[in-house]
Amino acid sequence: MLKNFTIYKKPLSALTDSKLLINTLNAHSYNVTQKDKVFSEALQKSDVLIPDGISVVYALRWLTGEKLNKVAGADLFFFEMNRLQLISGSCFFLGSSEH
Repeated sequence: MLKNFTIYKKPLSALTDSKLLINTLNAHSYNVTQKDKVFSEALQKSDVLIPDGISVVYALRWLTGEKLNKVAGADLFFFEMNRLQLISGSCFFLGSSEH
């Protein structure tokens, strides 16, 4: 059930600078959790689980009455890349190539 997940409701700028395991939850990934217990547990153990999909946002609003904003995975990516640039940080892309 969607209520089993703790969805991050603050702006991305409120994330701490410490290491975090961040995942996204959209309608497809939620449906996968219904059949895949390991995947469900992995999402539940995330430090931060962001609502990546308007259907998740609407479902949470309907279930809890809370109003929150959709945060797409791409939003998180650009936020983190900007943050790293400001601190002269680095990033490693596993499986990426120069092409």
